[in-house]
Amino acid sequence: MNFRDHLRDLYRKFPNWFTLARIAGSPFLFPLVMAGQEQFLGTSFRNIDIAFVLCIVLGLTDLLDGLCARIFNQKTVIGAALDPVADKVYIWSTILAVGIPADHFTWTVFTFAADVSLLVFGVVGLLIYLFEGQRPGMVGANICGKGKFISLCMFAGSLVLIAAGTPSVMILGVELVNPGPYIHVAAIFAISSIIGHFYSAFLNRKHSS
Repeated sequence: MNFRDHLRDLYRKFPNWFTLARIAGSPFLFPLVMAGQEQFLGTSFRNIDIAFVLCIVLGLTDLLDGLCARIFNQKTVIGAALDPVADKVYIWSTILAVGIPADHFTWTVFTFAADVSLLVFGVVGLLIYLFEGQRPGMVGANICGKGKFISLCMFAGSLVLIAAGTPSVMILGVELVNPGPYIHVAAIFAISSIIGHFYSAFLNRKHSS
């Protein structure tokens, strides 16, 4: 497949629409959060409430794109490459819109740097695919990357809930609004994901030589 074929897959395969929706919808979090306590378009809902709902909807698109791609056999290279990009745009738009809490600043910046490294690695993997042919493990997220994304979702969700005036949510005696542990776990998953990608790249190079 050439580059044009991959671009056609982007709009012909409907699971990719969920990925694109995640990218397109993320910037709307900024004005909603910045005007958080104001009423949304004259309704009884605050902007921060709409921002929380939008976070959930955008998060669900991450589940839907992969699920639909598998169920309807519409997996594409461009979709696998864009999915981690969409995840990063979504999650960091949420975190930056709410603001990084001072007591988690170092861990958040560290995780952000690791996430950017993963993005660069993904771009390199995509280029290798386009010019040398497919190499499993070079394109798309690995299991640690998904763990990182889930942890960051919990971290971002906690920040949004705190901003919305809901500092505590208990389920079965477990406090869910707890940003600290989530960002720590996300950082560990991020480093593990980087190591996993490098290991996959090493094995692929070894097998192809």
